[in-house]
Amino acid sequence: MLAACGHVRAETDPYEAAVLADRPVAYWRFEGDKRTAIENAVDDTLQGHAVGSASLGKAGARPPRYLTTSKSNKALEVPGTGYIKVKDPGENSVLDFDVGDTITLEAWVNLYTLGKGKNIYVVGKGRTNNSGFPRENQNYALRLRDIEGTARVSFLFRNGRNGKDSDADYHRWNSDRGFAPGTGWHHIAVSYTFGQPESVQGYIDGKPVDGTWDMAGKTKDGPVVDNDELWIGSALGGSPGNTFNGQIDEVAIYRHAVPADRLDERYRIDAEKPA
Repeated sequence: MLAACGHVRAETDPYEAAVLADRPVAYWRFEGDKRTAIENAVDDTLQGHAVGSASLGKAGARPPRYLTTSKSNKALEVPGTGYIKVKDPGENSVLDFDVGDTITLEAWVNLYTLGKGKNIYVVGKGRTNNSGFPRENQNYALRLRDIEGTARVSFLFRNGRNGKDSDADYHRWNSDRGFAPGTGWHHIAVSYTFGQPESVQGYIDGKPVDGTWDMAGKTKDGPVVDNDELWIGSALGGSPGNTFNGQIDEVAIYRHAVPADRLDERYRIDAEKPA
């Protein structure tokens, strides 16, 4: 295929082809080993940069247990410290979402541990603690939240008022069910149209999951939008309490709701085979 900036890439594998068919605006596969030029499969301007202990080249979800991935699949490891950072290309970029915009976020995760009550980042834009930006500028985030010992899919954003009261301006949706840490690879996703709180839909292993809004609850407000970075695996300057502990792979962002039947095709498993 041809990437956004004209770079001719190698032939895609079946999983990559399936994701690309759904037209993501950003897609990190973590197949290479360049820490300072982590390839984006659809846009060369969105290359990632590894920080700290985040490492590449680890074996990802592979057959014979995971049936939709390749035998050579690789993944990112974030062992409780480190993250991947991606620069925002600028005003009105494909990474910026405002009221009326629809977003889908998806990823594969292999969660080693999740502390009691923790909220750890898979991918999020803003809230980096980078200089020149408000500290609570969360445009959007896909996270895992510990609830009753299970990892729940959690979607978070801060409304555009971005006032001084944190809880009054944050809107968080958590799935009603999750999965246990240490149980191997899982596929997670969430879609949402900003300004339409009933539009939110989460997925675990390809299956839709219900959930509820908390903190400031449902809102028709749009999110705070700026040119802060997108991070994979952490937030808040790399805060240990918000950093992923495990592996992350196949992170994709879309500017539309990916159909449920398409997300269902992502995850197939032979549970009798070892992880």
